[in-house]
Amino acid sequence: MPSQRNINQLSALKDKFSRAKSVVFADHSGMSVPDTQALRQGVKDAGGEMTVAKNTLLKLALEQGPRAKGQGLRELAGPTSVLFAYQDEILPIKVLAKFAADHDKPLIKAGLLGSESLTAEQIKELASLPGFNELLVKFMGQMQGPAYGLVGVLQGNITKLVLVLKAIYNKNCTN
Repeated sequence: MPSQRNINQLSALKDKFSRAKSVVFADHSGMSVPDTQALRQGVKDAGGEMTVAKNTLLKLALEQGPRAKGQGLRELAGPTSVLFAYQDEILPIKVLAKFAADHDKPLIKAGLLGSESLTAEQIKELASLPGFNELLVKFMGQMQGPAYGLVGVLQGNITKLVLVLKAIYNKNCTN
């Protein structure tokens, strides 16, 4: 019979899986406590959560929860950290991938985007994509570009008209 602690943890994991837009599983073995805390804080600042859970509970939460298609993740073994991205699907993954590249840990195992399973390589590709805020800034720049161009063209014509009128005025006043 499962313990009450495991039942509560399974319930919490199912809730987190249902709320998360993307999930990444990583091997955190060999990480120091300050590195782990720094990574967790970075993920939290990016709108996600990083936690450690038993692989059996993770597998049960995946099988019983709304992400039942993610059953390709049965190969989870060893110490597993789970990153849940709640707001932006990509930003917490970018934080994890950058931290892993800088420190060689944690080792990304697999993940989920929506209900689709992802390999470690696909997660690294996602991390290289621009985030929502970066795309929004680029989009706004593209939208403002034509308006700035139009203002520049109109301002140039007005400036030329003023210079011509000033030249005519100066010519008439000096004569």
